[in-house]
Amino acid sequence: MICTHIKRRHISLRHDDMGRKHNFFKNASKLEEALITPHQTVSKDSISTTGRKTYDVCIIGAGPHGLAVLSAHCSPSTVVSDAASSIADKNEYSNKKTRPDQNAFSVCVVDPNGGWLHEWDARLSALDIKCLRSPMMAHPDVYDQEALLRYAEMHGRLGELHKPDFTCSCLKGEPMLEAGMFDVPSSSLFLDFCRDLAATLPHDFVAARVESVRKLPGGEYHLGMSDAYPLVQARRVVCALGLPGQPNIPSHFQHACWKCDAPERCIYHTSQCDKFDQISEGENVVVVGGGLSAAQGALLAVKRGAKRTVMCSRRSLTTRQFDIPLPWLHNAHGRKLRYDFYRVEEHDRLDWIDRVRGGGSIPQEYMDQLEAARAEGKLELLVDDIEGLQGESDECPLAESNDSVTMLVKTRAHGTINATRLILATGSKIECMSIPLCKHLVEEFGLPVQSGLPVLSNDLQWGDEQIFVVGTLAMRQVGPDAANLMGARRAAQLCAWRPGWHTAQTQDDRVNPGARFTRIFNMAKDKGVRAPIQYRRAQCV
Repeated sequence: MICTHIKRRHISLRHDDMGRKHNFFKNASKLEEALITPHQTVSKDSISTTGRKTYDVCIIGAGPHGLAVLSAHCSPSTVVSDAASSIADKNEYSNKKTRPDQNAFSVCVVDPNGGWLHEWDARLSALDIKCLRSPMMAHPDVYDQEALLRYAEMHGRLGELHKPDFTCSCLKGEPMLEAGMFDVPSSSLFLDFCRDLAATLPHDFVAARVESVRKLPGGEYHLGMSDAYPLVQARRVVCALGLPGQPNIPSHFQHACWKCDAPERCIYHTSQCDKFDQISEGENVVVVGGGLSAAQGALLAVKRGAKRTVMCSRRSLTTRQFDIPLPWLHNAHGRKLRYDFYRVEEHDRLDWIDRVRGGGSIPQEYMDQLEAARAEGKLELLVDDIEGLQGESDECPLAESNDSVTMLVKTRAHGTINATRLILATGSKIECMSIPLCKHLVEEFGLPVQSGLPVLSNDLQWGDEQIFVVGTLAMRQVGPDAANLMGARRAAQLCAWRPGWHTAQTQDDRVNPGARFTRIFNMAKDKGVRAPIQYRRAQCV
């Protein structure tokens, strides 16, 4: 049963709040009904023979963000909480005569890889990542925060949870910490959970790449596919595209002897996960970067038997369990911080996010492994700037012999380092116009872009079209956790909030970052309904 309780302290339900408990079981029953129809993989032939189908929603991208959006659209009562559900039911826009039945929504998911979380799986395997960085409450099941923890218990896999040490943090004494919601799941547990979740949510899956989007006179969107797929038609489109742009390649590596194929074999970015199986025993590997990806690449080189591994970062390594500060994950502190974020003017939010995130960081477990490898003489940790490559001539700084490539990596303070392989863990550029589909949407519909990001409403709607964006590209509306799993859950709720009602929203949502909080609070007050706690707290700040 979906409502089976784990033998731990229950978090999402307070036993003294019988109203919420009733709503939970009522919604769970509806969810069970919605899960009767499994997902289907749609082939080119089936589309051609059955005729073109108009979907209510088309999700572009089958990563965790896309799965969270699917969960939000397929689950009943797509609202922020049970209390918000009660408010929405009393709202004039949610009259039962006109409100669409969410269980009847038809959803299509399009991804060229042909399956859920394919790129995640490939990256986790390539870097030999055994554990995720995110806590147990961070997963794509939008309406059951304990779903992953319950899944681990039901399948006898509680042994795959890792418990970080939070005894000296702001989480000490937090009920969710005591219940295990801040434990870290294994990679295999998370992937199995996501696949099982996707299998229970009704949707069609199309294995193709979206190359164009056109609008019909009736308002529907035609999505042109690669591989001669017939057009898919949908009333609204959600872009869950993953990386926010192209890999960030330092300028002094961009022109390194591109006349030969040597750079493709010896210099690559951590986003090119298919290259990591080329690392072999006896190599000299240099990893550029100071974040988690750099640590994972360096440890993989050590594990593969590299003769010498050097990890070079511009600043001292920073230890942090999650990629955002812990207060953001705290129940009370997190609500206050998110409200502070919404009060910041949109043009200042990117700088605000940079200050909060503070650059790359490494969990303590990985830091311990790095220190152990250094103590064994297998790894060197340098704090220095990489200035480029030094070779025998300006035309070709790389020297090839047989199947190996040798290069001299110049550093500012440590001279040159002899390397046969260079791994760039330098992140990605935030530039939506470097993504072909985003560029097409901007040119086709005249959608606004500012500072490399789409200009979105607070409900993540792009311009006046029924096109929505989640993931890193929505960070200006979601916050510093937009790229991770916690942000995926919140973004999915935002873009699925009252599906089809976006045309009825007030213009204040677009110009006042805090308008949505105020609107929900006032709605509750007018209807005599108790507002969700996050809105009551926001009004008291």
